[in-house]
Amino acid sequence: MRTKSFIVLVFTLFGSVHLFGQESRKEICVDFRVGKSTLDTAYVNNAERLAEIVSFLGSVKNDGALDLVEVSFCGSASPEGSAGINRRLAEERRAAVENYVRRCISLPDSIVTRCDATIAWERLACLAEQSDRCCAMSPNTRTMTKGF
Repeated sequence: MRTKSFIVLVFTLFGSVHLFGQESRKEICVDFRVGKSTLDTAYVNNAERLAEIVSFLGSVKNDGALDLVEVSFCGSASPEGSAGINRRLAEERRAAVENYVRRCISLPDSIVTRCDATIAWERLACLAEQSDRCCAMSPNTRTMTKGF
């Protein structure tokens, strides 16, 4: 039986291309076990998602035509449980991913932002909609990626 999980972190990157003045946004979600804030790279697709974050940041930093203007770390928890516990859990999860990424790649403090969202209502609605449509979805369909 598969352990219940909830996407709890949205890692958002904002970059701009000098030549075209365009901005792009990319979101990558990382899973945590219910009620836990320990980052487990063996859980679901976390190793691939974290590698994608680090790889993407490295490629943007090394591309002379791109500027990385903001990296936002956002933590959240499912709506079950008390608001206080969810706030603490969301903050610990956000910090776990931010610390992991910043150990792998250097980011200036001036471009790092942190979101305050505790409950990922939009993500919960998406998961509910997906479960209503199909019960045999690939775990990869749960990754939120926007832009790029």
